[in-house]
Amino acid sequence: DYRDRTTTLAGVVAYSGTLAAMSRNRDEIPQLFGAWAVSGNFFSALEVEPGMGRGFAADDDKPGAQPVAVISHSLWNRHFNSDAAILGKPVILGQREFTIVGIAPETFAGTDLFFHPDLYVPISMIRELQSSRAEDVLRDRSSRWLTVLGRLRRDVDVDTANAEMLTLARALEQTYPETNKGRTVEVLPEVSARGRLDTIGYQGAGVAILIV
Repeated sequence: DYRDRTTTLAGVVAYSGTLAAMSRNRDEIPQLFGAWAVSGNFFSALEVEPGMGRGFAADDDKPGAQPVAVISHSLWNRHFNSDAAILGKPVILGQREFTIVGIAPETFAGTDLFFHPDLYVPISMIRELQSSRAEDVLRDRSSRWLTVLGRLRRDVDVDTANAEMLTLARALEQTYPETNKGRTVEVLPEVSARGRLDTIGYQGAGVAILIV
């Protein structure tokens, strides 16, 4: 809702960190790697151009889409021996076969300060990596497990974006009273928000949109 209705943010993306058991085939013993489940517009909204291949498209993040993955430049180097032929090839993540469609640029290691993911998959694939998630996790409005990042439009300041988001939050509260009653939103510069997420988003009654 925030992504689709905003006029003050040039892009709004979401992600969630997890671990993924990956093997190159079903005969290989899987290894655990850090992964992010990301919205389909993750790379495009952050203006990150893959070093090779492509990022995700909106269709990649729809239920029923073919499973695809983007791997980090670091993982490509150390696990795939910098083999360009890996593009278009399958890997096993969890119990599902994913196609590697892109390699992130060497200069991009995610947007978290301390967690640098080895691979990225669309949010629609979260249950392939975390089978313990409820089947309706992608439709349950009361389930809040995503970190949200926004990019300000060049002619907009944080206070203006925050005012717009608060208006949207009030509208959502009226439209979805069972899940959004008492839920608010706060727009914060990403740097100043570090260390506050426990009280703002994960344990609090609101959504934090971090501006990058």
